[in-house]
Amino acid sequence: MNSLYYTAEEAAAALGISVNSLYAYVSRKRIRTQTATGSKASLYWHEDIDRLAKRGRETASPAADANLVPSTAITLLTKEGPFYRGRSALAMSQTCSIEEVAAHLWQVEYVDVFADEAPPFALAIPALHDRLARLDTIDRFISLLPMFQAENARSHDLDRLGHARSGADIIRRFAAVLVGDRSSSSEPIHQYIVDRMKAPADYADIVRRLLVLVADHELAPATYAVRAAANVGVTPYQAVAVGLNTTRGRRILAGRTYAVRRLIEEIVAAPDPTLPILQRVRAGDPLPGFDGGVYRTVDVRAASLLAALRERFGQEQHVSRLFRALEAARDVAGAEPDVILPCIFVEREIGFPHSDGVLALAGRLVGWVAHAGEQREHASVVRFGAAYSGILPME
Repeated sequence: MNSLYYTAEEAAAALGISVNSLYAYVSRKRIRTQTATGSKASLYWHEDIDRLAKRGRETASPAADANLVPSTAITLLTKEGPFYRGRSALAMSQTCSIEEVAAHLWQVEYVDVFADEAPPFALAIPALHDRLARLDTIDRFISLLPMFQAENARSHDLDRLGHARSGADIIRRFAAVLVGDRSSSSEPIHQYIVDRMKAPADYADIVRRLLVLVADHELAPATYAVRAAANVGVTPYQAVAVGLNTTRGRRILAGRTYAVRRLIEEIVAAPDPTLPILQRVRAGDPLPGFDGGVYRTVDVRAASLLAALRERFGQEQHVSRLFRALEAARDVAGAEPDVILPCIFVEREIGFPHSDGVLALAGRLVGWVAHAGEQREHASVVRFGAAYSGILPME
């Protein structure tokens, strides 16, 4: 059986209906289909069938606000990881740079947005950057975004190519602020970050994979906020500012990065790297970075990134200690890490003194630009309403 699709007979059997009834379900229940390679037969999306069979929902489409985001063609989440416009994120992480993924998600040609030299910062920006030095990376970048937008004479060009060029400017400038540079670079972002941080050269490949694997994750809360802002026609710079502010929320995974960093510091420093895990489990405390998220078993993005870390740095002490701790979490709690845990670990290893989740954000900016563009291109302005549940007026 195909791990992503059912045949008509398999789908009908799973739903307990006839094949003829299945054909009616496709439109009524919104089951997604694909034509089999070399055949006219239809295949039926595995998760849609399972969702109908197990939960009996009226719709087999992923939950989404029917007003703001009725559908998206950007990222599909599956048990085999995200698919970016039909391409496996795991497969792309083997060879692609984040710039190549950006061009794919933004539906533009790479040479049209990344071939030009990155523009230097205006003279006022380095001085302002120094005055903002007490802020963390995210707040510093949010503060600089209006000036970056003002420097870009085409920042209000919101056709697809103009939008993408602004996106390229944003991710390059974010990388520069991330490493403390006074100007952005045209060097591949993963290589640029590792070079500026003076990290071991082999970490360039790890950072490249990381950026690609976290580039988008469908309608995560910050992405939804970006789309809500894009709904009214803001620029990519303004939409990204909304997303960055949203990541500070403690109720979402990105807002818990400091707890993950504390756990990693304890694993690296403890006499026995399994102790920080065992102590939390015995106390009934949650394991930061093992929250499960949308994946029921294993976050394959985390598994892929950890496999690359083990292959290149498995004998290195900190990496070895991390894997001993992961084995302990698996043994005593049946817990598997979310992608945020290896992301924060890599941040630490390449020299970032604090953990804002900034390295992962360097990749996620790409997805936000894609979502802002899709919202602008394919949706009219939405004015939300709500059912009033307060005190009714007196007669």
